[in-house]
Amino acid sequence: MSRLTFYRHARFDGGVRTGIEIGDVSALESYEPETADFDPALLWFVDVTCEGEGLPDQPEAARQWFLDNAGSFSEFLTAAAGHWERGFDVELRPFRREVDTGPGGSRVVILVSAVRRIQAREVARQLQELARNWRLLLETLTPLTVV
Repeated sequence: MSRLTFYRHARFDGGVRTGIEIGDVSALESYEPETADFDPALLWFVDVTCEGEGLPDQPEAARQWFLDNAGSFSEFLTAAAGHWERGFDVELRPFRREVDTGPGGSRVVILVSAVRRIQAREVARQLQELARNWRLLLETLTPLTVV
């Protein structure tokens, strides 16, 4: 079974990392640099993981798969934002939303967490922005080079 993960992670120093993992390997990524003193600890994160047969195993094909299914992912993220807005205790565990019938028959799991109550209040807005900007974020990712 193949696995793809789209991630968006915001840090204490203002940096934001967005990317795609294939299996456990980061393949495409963008990084918006920090705006304050260096502190890589996470404020909040969103991981959208898809598991299933026949998922792409190459970076550009993975990007295209996420783009081709942008409508579905935007709907999933908007629904997750609605659930988050109703309230969620971030100290308990990450918020988890599962979709058993995702694109191409994949199973989709959305994990979301924030480390502090103040940031948690902003997460629904972040999920809505992610849903609105899904295509743009995917288009800005660049391949990671192996050194």
